[in-house]
Amino acid sequence: MNTRHGKKWNTNELIQLEREYHLLNLSVEEIAIRHNRTENAIQIKLIKEKELQDDYLSYRNSPRHVRRCDIFEIF
Repeated sequence: MNTRHGKKWNTNELIQLEREYHLLNLSVEEIAIRHNRTENAIQIKLIKEKELQDDYLSYRNSPRHVRRCDIFEIF
C-alpha cells in the first residue's frame, strides 16, 4: 500500500529522490518502494523535476537574462 499517495513532496524527499536516481542508480520500482509511492508517481516527479531544471537553464542562458555581474561589466 502506498501511504504517501496524494501527499505533497517535501524537500528531504526530493533530495532523496535525486540521490537515489542519479547517484545510486536505483530503478523506479526500488525508489517507489522506498518512498511508499507508486512507480507512476516517481516517473512523473522525475520528469517534472527535469523540466524545472531545463526551464531554469534555458532562462539562465537566455540573452534577455542579465546577471548582476554583467551589468557592472558594462560600466
